[in-house]
Amino acid sequence: MPWYGKRMKQAMERAKTTGALNRDKSEPLMSKELSEVKIPEGFKPSIAGFLVPIGVLLSVAIIPYVFVGKLLVSEAFVLATLSAMALAMYQGMKLKTVLEGFVNGCKGVTIGAIILGLAVTLGNVSGALGTANFIIRSTSSLIVPFLLPAILLFITMFISFSIGTSWGTYAVVFPIAMPLAYSVNPDPFFTLLCFAAVTGGSVYGDNCSPISDTTILSSLATGTDLMDHVLTQLPLATLAASLGAVAYTLLALFTL
Repeated sequence: MPWYGKRMKQAMERAKTTGALNRDKSEPLMSKELSEVKIPEGFKPSIAGFLVPIGVLLSVAIIPYVFVGKLLVSEAFVLATLSAMALAMYQGMKLKTVLEGFVNGCKGVTIGAIILGLAVTLGNVSGALGTANFIIRSTSSLIVPFLLPAILLFITMFISFSIGTSWGTYAVVFPIAMPLAYSVNPDPFFTLLCFAAVTGGSVYGDNCSPISDTTILSSLATGTDLMDHVLTQLPLATLAASLGAVAYTLLALFTL
């Protein structure tokens, strides 16, 4: 049978037996304003309530970028919200009810937005302090040729987990790791292993870090406790990373 980890297995059993998606005393990022759907009496929702706002969002965000190279993200979200409100009133919802729904929606994402803002700030501070560069330089003396892919994997796992971003880790590690890999062993396959290790390790940290924007937004969108989300996926991701490190090491041995 597949191994899920203790916390994930408990969550799955709870959902199957009780139907409860969150454990007792959990603190979901999504507030009750979004988790409790209240449809006004006499109002009939339709698929247009989804298609119109998302169509406006994608059109305003993508079309200007394709033709003039300008990404209008804020404008797209504002117009998508206004289009949803206008459509609701066209379908018979009262203006007061529409405005109350808008306010409740804003309240529902406030906690997640604050946490996300603080997480991005912490990540930017770590980047400004040169955390990633320090880690790379401090561990360079530990390099053993056939262990280099695994070493790069674990270094990038630690860096991306600490600063909460995969792309920021790429930007710092790739310029150092690729020349280093080539100098250790110019074999193209060995360089490819090191490239894959940096990519995989960076994604690991980005998906498991509690200060990662994607982790926070995932918890917010699904209405789960942030640390429950982190701690249920951490054992699975760590096991996969460990098996990857072993595979990288065995493959690297054949290139030396």
